[in-house]
Amino acid sequence: MKDVVCILLHGSSAHGEYLHPLASYLSSHGAGQVYVPNIRGHYMSGSKRGDCAYIGQLEDDLVDLIQHMHLQNKKIFLFGHSSGGGLAIRFAGGNHSIPIQGYVLLSPAIPRAPTMRQGTAGGWANVQLFKLFFCLFLNALGITRFNHLKVISFNKPKEACDGDETLAYSFNLNSSYHPRYPYQSDIHALKRKFLVLIGTNDEANDPAKYPEIMETSNESLQVFEGIKHLNIVCDPIAMQAALNWIKLKTT
Repeated sequence: MKDVVCILLHGSSAHGEYLHPLASYLSSHGAGQVYVPNIRGHYMSGSKRGDCAYIGQLEDDLVDLIQHMHLQNKKIFLFGHSSGGGLAIRFAGGNHSIPIQGYVLLSPAIPRAPTMRQGTAGGWANVQLFKLFFCLFLNALGITRFNHLKVISFNKPKEACDGDETLAYSFNLNSSYHPRYPYQSDIHALKRKFLVLIGTNDEANDPAKYPEIMETSNESLQVFEGIKHLNIVCDPIAMQAALNWIKLKTT
């Protein structure tokens, strides 16, 4: 699959390193070129941790990456885990001319959708509702000067922190990382060219809610017994399922 490219998008608070096992698996099993960018606002990407300059900049960064590496004419598969899956869905509905061959969504985060447990990804996120609604109201009026306010933080255990994580997002970054609301529009833009992978023990998202929200069939949704939210990116069976789907879509 020499003309195939896989771009892997990491989830909230993290950066691309934890996706390297999946990237290595895909690369070593013939899935073409594999890229794992650190999304702007995370680790050493961008000028400010937890922020970006404007809503939609993450999509523009992906377009820049694809154009800079001259990938436009290749068969691009966009992978996204958790909030990275949300970004992949958002990219599908974006205003750009980059063709995507398919989307592999690993427990994708869709805020305000029934798929997200308790509306907080099972307690993962602390949403500062006053600041969030304040920014939403002002943006509806065309006022964006307060979009750098932090509107969400993450309950990452201290023992799991090493200083490289990003534990709070501005309104700009949080909005850029997920499908637009109402989210059905971006989901429809996927044009059924997607595969959702999730485990039965996922703490953040409810696998039973995806068929309705994604309007998908059993062929586009695979649920793995006993797998948790973070394990889905490195589970051998899930990785094999992703690889098989890519091969199917490129034959």
